[in-house]
Amino acid sequence: RFQATPITPIVALHKKPGSSGSSGNHHSAAVAASSGGVTGLLRRSAVVPSHGTDASGDWILVSVGGRSGWARKKQPSQHFSGFTLAETFAATEGWMGNHAFWCRGKCMLGSDAP
Repeated sequence: RFQATPITPIVALHKKPGSSGSSGNHHSAAVAASSGGVTGLLRRSAVVPSHGTDASGDWILVSVGGRSGWARKKQPSQHFSGFTLAETFAATEGWMGNHAFWCRGKCMLGSDAP
């Protein structure tokens, strides 16, 4: 599950797992971005399928909208958002369209709804 926040409203998906350093600072994130290349961006909170982790356990392979890429797992010491395990979730969280859900998912409006 990726939970967007005002500090991290998007997350990049990389071609390869980046630096596995556990420092969690901006320098290691920049190294990861430059070494792996970006395949896509996730621009909202969502539950996405995972296809495994790298050898370090710091990166997970996820699929979003037909694209796959490596994303950094959220570490317990991080104050910003990242990917975390979702044991359970509502079907509306897993829906990848830009639809609006009302009445706890009983009513769905198209992406052009206000």
